[in-house]
Amino acid sequence: MRAFSATCVSAKVEAGVASIALADAADGPSSYLLLQRTLEPDERDRTLGLVGVYVELDSQQRSGYGGVESIELDGAVLCVRLGVGTAERAGASAIRVALVCDEGELDVVRWHLQLIAGDNVALLM
Repeated sequence: MRAFSATCVSAKVEAGVASIALADAADGPSSYLLLQRTLEPDERDRTLGLVGVYVELDSQQRSGYGGVESIELDGAVLCVRLGVGTAERAGASAIRVALVCDEGELDVVRWHLQLIAGDNVALLM
């Protein structure tokens, strides 16, 4: 399991993509997690395999689409469990992030997690 604390929390929906970025620092983070999902993938996305939750852990070399088994937010601790293929690419079977943010930011994260999980990923909150 990979674990870190995120003092930088960002969540948005832009151009039909819901995303959450969590990092240990705003400038030059050593640890970060990016979760994204295209809300309405088109045929090209499907053909290229760009569907499901995109996971990026610390680097684009440690990223991939699909393979997220579950997302859990317990208070201010986020745990993302990965399937085998995505876990191999990310170098971890699970990612645990302690969110250092206020309740308003947690509400925004909760809302975006629902968008990112969609109907295909188990979401526990």
